[in-house]
Amino acid sequence: MEKIILANEFGEVVKSQLVEETNKIYHSNKIGISKSKLANMSKSPEYFKWLLDNPQEPTNDLILGQAFHKITLEPDTFYDEFAVMPNCDRRTKEGKETYARFMEENSTNGDKTIITEDTYNTICGMRDSVMANKYACALLSNGNTEQSIYWVDELTNEICKCRPDYYRTIEDRILITDLKSCRNADSLSLSKDVVKYGYDLQAGMYSTGLSTHFDKPLDLIDFVFIFVEKEPPYLINVTQASRFVIDRGISLFREYLGMYAECKRTNNWYGYNGETGAPNDLLLPSYMIQKQ
Repeated sequence: MEKIILANEFGEVVKSQLVEETNKIYHSNKIGISKSKLANMSKSPEYFKWLLDNPQEPTNDLILGQAFHKITLEPDTFYDEFAVMPNCDRRTKEGKETYARFMEENSTNGDKTIITEDTYNTICGMRDSVMANKYACALLSNGNTEQSIYWVDELTNEICKCRPDYYRTIEDRILITDLKSCRNADSLSLSKDVVKYGYDLQAGMYSTGLSTHFDKPLDLIDFVFIFVEKEPPYLINVTQASRFVIDRGISLFREYLGMYAECKRTNNWYGYNGETGAPNDLLLPSYMIQKQ
C-alpha cells in the first residue's frame, strides 16, 4: 500500500494538521474524506462512488444551515461569503430594477452564496435564540471556531478530515460543540434523527479526529449538539451525546472507512448485492415472519 502522508510548512511528516481555511475551501478540496461523504457508505459503496463522481448542488436546507453557522459563529465575515437578496416583485419595473442592481453588485464575486431576505431573517432569529440561551453561550465561548483538522488514520492509511463548529479545552478534556438546524428539536425527535442523519457518525468521527490531533484519549473528548428549530420561536435543545452515541459513531466510522479503503484498493464499488454480486433472498418483513 502506498504510504499517505501529511506534511507541515517545513516539509516535516506529521500525523495530523490543523488548517485555517474557509468552509467552501474545506468542502471543495479533494484532500481527505469527510463525514458528509463517508456517511454515503451507509447505503452502498456504489452510491458513495456515484455521488463522488456526480457532485450535487447544495439544497436550500443546506444553504440555510451554512448561513446560520456563519452568522452565529463568524458574524464579522458573514458578508464575505453571503449576499442577501432584498424582497422585490420582479413583475414590476421597480422590482426588476432592484433585482438587476443587486445582481450587478454581486456578480463580481462569484464566491458569494445568495440567500433571500426571508432566509436571512430566519437565520437571524435562530442566532438570537442561541445567544439568548446561557448554556449555548457558555459552550460557544473561550474556544476555537471553524478550524479544519486533517489526520492520517493508522489502520487504513487514509486521510480523514473534520471541521468542528466549535471546540474548547476544559482542564484535561476537550469539548466539541456542533450547531444543528432542525424542524423539531424535542428530545424524542432528536433520538430518531441521530440515526437518520448520522449525528452519531459525526460525533464518533470528530472525536477521533481531535483525539488524534491533540493526542488525547477518546474518553476525554465530549460532544454537545445545540439543536435550533427553523420556525419561530426558534426553540433550542442543548444535548450532550452519550457514550453510547459516540461509541456507535466510532464503530460506524471504522466500518465505513474500512469499506472505503477496501473499495479503493479493489476498485469494486459494489451495490446492494455485495462484493460478489450474488443474488439476495427476498423475505417477508420481520414483523410478519414473527407471526408465522
